[in-house]
Amino acid sequence: MTPTDDTTYSDMFLREQTDVISVEGVEVRRRLVLPAVPPGSALTVRFGRYRRDVPQGVVLSIKRGKFVVGSERSADMVLWSDTAPPVVELGMTHRVPADVILWNTWRGWGGWPVGSTGYAGMRVTSSAPGVWRLNCSDGVGGPDFADLVVDVRLIPPTAGV
Repeated sequence: MTPTDDTTYSDMFLREQTDVISVEGVEVRRRLVLPAVPPGSALTVRFGRYRRDVPQGVVLSIKRGKFVVGSERSADMVLWSDTAPPVVELGMTHRVPADVILWNTWRGWGGWPVGSTGYAGMRVTSSAPGVWRLNCSDGVGGPDFADLVVDVRLIPPTAGV
């Protein structure tokens, strides 16, 4: 399906009631779900390219546990391109397999996070098991999958831990 001037990705996600749509033969995701991540795993998020005029971010959410970054612990975190280091390692506290969900966001008026509106979406590629590149389009203006480029790596639990 091809969006029209008055039909955006968010319209298409809602109409089709799905997290994945096909736009001109290319898969666009609203979010990336990493199912049943084993306990003891960690994630590395590496910021690549991003818009500088509109701060970009990646939202991470975990079910049945929390992310740990330094002294911060939370089931939901936003890593912002203008404040996070270029590479962030996130520990996870879950004790049973847990789903991890990622999606892109950007700062709107008043500094509030905005997501899943307009042409927001991600083109996701995987170069190896447990490695993904998220090419993200924010909802500001038309689609541009260079608004935010993030590499995500799932680090499996260490043997014997």
